[in-house]
Amino acid sequence: MKFLNTLAIFVALSLPALATPIESQDAISLEERTHFVTCKPKLNGKEKHFKVDLAFAQRQAEKAGKIPFGKGYETPKSGFPSRYHKGDHIRWGVHGCDTKSLQYQYPIYWDGKNNKWESDVAADKQKGGHTPLRVVFCKLGDSKKYLRFCGVMTYTEVNDKNEGSGAFVKCN
Repeated sequence: MKFLNTLAIFVALSLPALATPIESQDAISLEERTHFVTCKPKLNGKEKHFKVDLAFAQRQAEKAGKIPFGKGYETPKSGFPSRYHKGDHIRWGVHGCDTKSLQYQYPIYWDGKNNKWESDVAADKQKGGHTPLRVVFCKLGDSKKYLRFCGVMTYTEVNDKNEGSGAFVKCN
């Protein structure tokens, strides 16, 4: 009986210590994650907002990364994926994307558009029409078989048909 009383007292005194919140790096980083980015090109001088689901963008980058293109391959009918030459000096903040690695771009549509860019369909014949948005990725490793999702960018200007022009800027 003394053992049970001692155990009960020990458990009662230990409970407040067990209930104390523990700070975790994992919990903090989960809060900081976002599932969407917003691209904000100008349409007739006013910002136009395109919301992009990052999970969708990453899947499109993976799809584009599997399409054979470049030296020794025929260019896809749409012209994409294609090299992104980094002339806009976008800092992605993703390991491998801000280095001298080759980057590639592939058109994507915004949330709610419900279309996917098709590399084997000419750009002017895409079911979803034009899009100023691009997913950017790079290939890492000796054989360049490791794909790294860098982010989403948009042209600075867009017209009524969603055709982009100007420089590229990162979507946040």
